[in-house]
Amino acid sequence: MKKRRKRFFLLSVVLFTVTLVAVAQQVGSNSPYGRYGYGLLSDPSIGASETMGGISYGLRRSQQVNPGNPASYSELDTLTFIFDIGVSGHYATYNDGMSKQDFYNGNLDYIAIQFPIMRKIGASIGLLPYSKVGYKFGQSRSLSDIAYSEIYSGSGGLSEIYGGIAYEPFKYLSLGVNVAYFFGNIEHNKQLPSIDNTTLARIATDKFSIRDIKYDFGIQLTYPIDRMQSVTIGLVYTPKINAKSPIYSYDQLLDAGGNVKQILKSDTIPSQ
Repeated sequence: MKKRRKRFFLLSVVLFTVTLVAVAQQVGSNSPYGRYGYGLLSDPSIGASETMGGISYGLRRSQQVNPGNPASYSELDTLTFIFDIGVSGHYATYNDGMSKQDFYNGNLDYIAIQFPIMRKIGASIGLLPYSKVGYKFGQSRSLSDIAYSEIYSGSGGLSEIYGGIAYEPFKYLSLGVNVAYFFGNIEHNKQLPSIDNTTLARIATDKFSIRDIKYDFGIQLTYPIDRMQSVTIGLVYTPKINAKSPIYSYDQLLDAGGNVKQILKSDTIPSQ
């Protein structure tokens, strides 16, 4: 019976991880500000932490997942299993003085589960977003009496899949650690005027991918005020990660069907 339970648990973890990776690839937004850096940075807090302005280091509740400080996982009792999922909707209007566009966007923001391992030891796994890239805008221009359009577009984003564990060695003191796989792909495109006034579209693309491991070490110290109230002080240390990647840059000609007809030039820009 115990072997079956272990197999079921391992299978559940594998399926859950595959689902997280699939969900992470579907993160999107509609904002021209995603053109800069890693895109629009996401709020790292979840659940009740998000409703309180993002506080997480000292947050310690038995009914809430708090990946912001892995030391909080040990607060969970041995009979509780938590599944937390967050969704968001976004509406925006962009006006450049000549035209106005309305955008609607929805996302599955995060998935997190927390479960006990034994008394005073808890664990959590989940998916957290880091940034979102999704935009498309342009303008009409003319060159030598030839009208053309410059169109800018981008897609992708960064996410992290984490797993963490916490242990309460002494009363009122808890220690925890998260290990996260930090990953994502980001692509920026610019449609340029075609060469020799042909009907082919010229697209300049910059693309990069990031893969790295991230660690979070947390500690929480709780001081009881009375039988119903207490104060928790938390601290989290995250070592620096090398989130750098070479940028693959290339220009290509596409026909009306979007098929590549010719690669004009390509280059690899090393990370700085």
